[in-house]
Amino acid sequence: MDDLIDEVIWEDGSEQLRFTVSEFRGKMYLSLRYWYLTFEEDWAPTTKGVTLPYNPDTVTYLVEAFSKILSKTENELYFNLPR
Repeated sequence: MDDLIDEVIWEDGSEQLRFTVSEFRGKMYLSLRYWYLTFEEDWAPTTKGVTLPYNPDTVTYLVEAFSKILSKTENELYFNLPR
């Protein structure tokens, strides 16, 4: 499996959250997964996370969902500010 995109989103000592796009058996996948630091000082994926097919539909749905979440969060933050 080759990672085409491998970005660390968050790290805290011996744990990371990574966003990856990879190819496996000729198919593309998008993953958001926790990784841990092994005793050999190598990073390895955990079972905590999600993997989805990487295609235009999946990406479109994710972007729309993130947009809704960000919009809702911004509205809640704005309206809950002390005045």
